Amino acid sequence: MKDKPIKKHVVRFDDMSDMPAPKPISKRVKAMSDAQIQNAAVNDSDAGSIAPEFWDDAKVNMPVEKVSVGIRLDNDVVEWFKNAGKGYQTRINAVLKSYMEAHK
Repeated sequence: MKDKPIKKHVVRFDDMSDMPAPKPISKRVKAMSDAQIQNAAVNDSDAGSIAPEFWDDAKVNMPVEKVSVGIRLDNDVVEWFKNAGKGYQTRINAVLKSYMEAHK
């Protein structure tokens, strides 16, 4: 029996209406070479603001395999989730998972 491949999960922001507009690239940045931009990113003052011990208790959370199921839901519930845009099944899963975690 073959092992099932691990499915990768991608987070998408399909509705970016709440996101602020990106700032235009300044003339100074446009004039920089790739090497200068890379150096600026490496030397960014924010990069060192996380203390090394922040990562001491970090854990890798591997995505869990999804199971396809047939479920009957009220039409208005499905429409409400669909009206929020793409990814409605992922949002339904997140609500159910939150409920599960709260009732363990």
